[in-house]
Amino acid sequence: MKNANLNFGAVDKFPLVQNAACEANLQSHKVVDGICRLITPAKMVTLTSKELRPTVKQAEQMMSDARALLEKLKITEGDYVKALGKLDVRVILYTLKLQHDADSYDNLAQIGNVTFTIYIRICVHMI
Repeated sequence: MKNANLNFGAVDKFPLVQNAACEANLQSHKVVDGICRLITPAKMVTLTSKELRPTVKQAEQMMSDARALLEKLKITEGDYVKALGKLDVRVILYTLKLQHDADSYDNLAQIGNVTFTIYIRICVHMI
């Protein structure tokens, strides 16, 4: 996957969206010739389309807001990585329409709600 070649325009780069795609590929079981193939380069290019622009912007903002929230909560690094990893992968799979039936969400807000529940569980364990 060649994230460096993605062209979202002169201003927007969407680093968290690109990072989420790498995370999803790294945890994928779909491997061909030793290379993760869950998100193909052709699928990555769809992120730059005008049709997906509003969803990509919303996804980037959601992932940014989640990071800010978790930093304020001062949770352990392991819990931080686990919570953000789940959010990032769910968001990118939803955005690219690569969800499995068991993990299907209707919109990004629904993913945010599920993730917020995970954050609450993490915080309860810290008390």
